[in-house]
Amino acid sequence: MQKCLLSSSVFSLSAPPLPSSPSASPACTLLLQPPIYARKTTVACRVALDTVCSKEGSGSGEGARRPARRPPFEQRCRQLEAYIQQHGHSRVPVSEPSGLGRWAAQQRHAWKTGRLLAARQQRLTALGFWPDAFEDAWLARFRQLAAFHSAHGHCRVPGSGPASRQHPGLHAWLHHQLHLWRQGMLADGRRRRLEGLGVEWGWYEAAWDARFQELLEFRQEFGHAMVPASWPASPGLARWVQVQRRRWRGSQGSPLTPAQESRLLSCGFQFAPLHDGWERRYTQLCELRLQHTSDSLDAPLPQQLSTWLAHQRRLWRLGRLAPDRAARLGALGIQPSRSQKSWQQRIASLDRLVDALGFPAAYALLLLTPASSAPRMAAQAVSCVASSGGGASRGIGLASEGGGSADMSEPRAPVLGGPQRPSGAGLTAREAAEVVQWHRRLRAGAMPAALAQALAARGLQALR
Repeated sequence: MQKCLLSSSVFSLSAPPLPSSPSASPACTLLLQPPIYARKTTVACRVALDTVCSKEGSGSGEGARRPARRPPFEQRCRQLEAYIQQHGHSRVPVSEPSGLGRWAAQQRHAWKTGRLLAARQQRLTALGFWPDAFEDAWLARFRQLAAFHSAHGHCRVPGSGPASRQHPGLHAWLHHQLHLWRQGMLADGRRRRLEGLGVEWGWYEAAWDARFQELLEFRQEFGHAMVPASWPASPGLARWVQVQRRRWRGSQGSPLTPAQESRLLSCGFQFAPLHDGWERRYTQLCELRLQHTSDSLDAPLPQQLSTWLAHQRRLWRLGRLAPDRAARLGALGIQPSRSQKSWQQRIASLDRLVDALGFPAAYALLLLTPASSAPRMAAQAVSCVASSGGGASRGIGLASEGGGSADMSEPRAPVLGGPQRPSGAGLTAREAAEVVQWHRRLRAGAMPAALAQALAARGLQALR
């Protein structure tokens, strides 16, 4: 009420009265003032509007509710100290429900811009809070290393074992610091702190040289550097070999130095043994293929090569063999199933079918006759020719099950150059049915290009 009276008195001094309704509020009276009096009535406007809004918002005579007071600095520091003790770092997420994360971000920003008081900087530093979040992460790892040193008396963190499981990630972090030190990219302050803790920069090189010497002894004894993944004689060497491969791929720790990679390659070490082993076995298959005149590997294979090929066929059937590897095996005449004939053998059977029945009849069986009855009709036709004792029967008519007859005058057998095709003698009814069924299952977009060319040279094609 006093604010309203004060506002009214100011209005009366600063501007002449204007006609208004008796129920108009001081704020409404102010809005009716001419523009010439706007500057003089700014303070009165604020007072009147605050009074009206407080009454309308609360619905009673009490003033507007004051905003909640922010927690004091020392209270937030205690919350931050509890968070550090619980999580081991001061990188509080911004989405933290209590608002501690937003407060920490504000303190870092004020610290970086020079607006944070020196006393508050000292208080936060004592808690382990730093303006740079990355520096805070580095200090968290440094504290883990200090705890490891106090427990074991040295800083040589192993890559595996109980000690490594107690401090996960510490071994890789220490190797990263070593990599930065080799490249001259480690900050002087961090280098001095690590050296003060007892970190020996040359220790890793000495340990690496010792393991490499073990690898040389293994190669001298067994003739190769393929250390098994679970070698009971030296499990440490087996783990070290796996770590070197992961470092070479870039999936663990610091990358190998050029000198280390050169020394490993000089002793016959293979960084991708699975790929190299596959290529070696495939080369053996190619050599055996060149030794045989037939289109497939019918001769018995060595035991290890036969086992490897059986595994590749199993992966092929399950759809887990790489497409490029499947294509390379298929080029050698190898199929996913051992009992499945190669397409070269199917083409040879197809040629014998054409020689036995004639091209028009074979064309009708392969392309015109319904698929459900074509194999049975081919077997009957071959049996008929075999029982009659005749050669190639060029005039056999094959009635389709639909009641019509196939026109045998249009299709012409193309003239094939090259070696003489095999005669139709020896073709059984079962083989005729199989080759017709095989041709019906061919798909134009899923067969090798060489097979498509072989069919086109014979005047045939895939139905689908």
